[in-house]
Amino acid sequence: MKTRYRLLAAAAIVIGGGVYLYHAAFSAEPANQYLTAPVTRANLQETVLATGTLKPSRLVAVGSQASGRITALKVKLGDTVKQGDLIAEIDSTTQDNALKTAQASLGNVQAQRTEKLADLENAELTLKRQEAIVAKQAGAQADLQSAQAEVKVVNAQIAALDAQIVEAQVAVETAKADVGYTRIRAPMDGTVLAVVNQEGRTVNATQSAPTIVILGDLKTMTVRAEISEADITKVKAGQTVHFNLIGDRSKSYDAKLASIEPAPESITSDSSVSTSSTTSSSSSSSSSSSSAIYYIGVFDVPNPEGSSAPTCRPRSISFSARPIMF
Repeated sequence: MKTRYRLLAAAAIVIGGGVYLYHAAFSAEPANQYLTAPVTRANLQETVLATGTLKPSRLVAVGSQASGRITALKVKLGDTVKQGDLIAEIDSTTQDNALKTAQASLGNVQAQRTEKLADLENAELTLKRQEAIVAKQAGAQADLQSAQAEVKVVNAQIAALDAQIVEAQVAVETAKADVGYTRIRAPMDGTVLAVVNQEGRTVNATQSAPTIVILGDLKTMTVRAEISEADITKVKAGQTVHFNLIGDRSKSYDAKLASIEPAPESITSDSSVSTSSTTSSSSSSSSSSSSAIYYIGVFDVPNPEGSSAPTCRPRSISFSARPIMF
């Protein structure tokens, strides 16, 4: 009997100890763990994200003012040229002949003027003789008047020839300029970004100047960023800009926002300035009002090595707005 009581007491002790341990394990408050840092003052920076187009700061389509066949193309794609370097030559046969004709016309008028100068000298001698004769009362007054009129006529003819000489000289200068147009030179320092017309092709400059090559100055690149109308109030000239390119996302470029164009690009399709009919203007206005409106922010990025692509689209542009002190 005593053994039975001892077993029951031992079991009660074991059960009580298990209940105590259970409550001790699950009811104990966990130790608090916090990350701490010293108190500092800093800025909260608000940014505006945008996309844009990267292109050379100066981009020129080098064209021809002369019509004819391209006889020589002196550059190729990717070449670096200096201002005044020869780009291409156009067959100048027509222009050379026009110059020779103008020079011949000028020589003809100058020869006529030389002839009239001789006539003037003869007329003046005749006038002096008639004046001497009349002074001695040995000749008729009509002969003197006729000699005076002849001098005036020859002087007038010389004046007319002088005007013709000026006109002929202008024609010669124009013909020389036309000959010069057949030798196309680089208007600036830059890199050949595109060759539009090849050697042997005939170009016609009657309606508009055909493009031979396209030059770009890669030393400074210009970014035209499209800023949403919802963010345009947060952006102003002088703010810091950070951007990277789709082709090289690891590298970031820094710049300063130079300016913001005063009107969005959609202004060209506004009904107030559209030259189309009322119906088309209304439809254009309604369609533009339902589409997104972007303002253009412009800034330059130095590129001394000229290593960037001539035209590409930046992946992400962030404009640092005014920081908030806390």
